[in-house]
Amino acid sequence: MNALRGAGAVAVAVVFAGCVACQREGDRAARTAPSPSALPTVPLALRTLPPKIDDTQLAVRVKTALVTQVGIDAFHVAVRARRGTVTLEGAAPSATVAREETETAREIPGVERLVNHIRVAP
Repeated sequence: MNALRGAGAVAVAVVFAGCVACQREGDRAARTAPSPSALPTVPLALRTLPPKIDDTQLAVRVKTALVTQVGIDAFHVAVRARRGTVTLEGAAPSATVAREETETAREIPGVERLVNHIRVAP
C-alpha cells in the first residue's frame, strides 16, 4: 500500500449494477455479492480528493443549471472548468438561447471567467 501512496494512486469505487431476468436470479445475485464490511478499507490518504475535484464540481454545477433551464437544450453544450474559468462549447438554435446559456453559466458561484464558444446553429 505504501508503494501506491508514493505513486499517486487514485482510489476507485466499484459498483455492481445490472439487470436480471427473474426474481430468483436477483435473489441469487444479492446472496453472492460481498458485503461492504468484507471489502478492504481504503486508507484516508487515498480517500482525500485532489484539488482538481473543484473543477469537476464547478462544471457539474454549470451543466446542472443549464439542464434545468427551460428552453435550453444543454445536451448540445459541453462544459469544462479549470481554476474558475468555465468554457462552454456547442451549438444553440438561436442567439437568444446562446445568450441565456451564457448568462446562466455566469450566475453560478465559483465561475470567475467564462469563455463562450457557443455558436448559433444555421
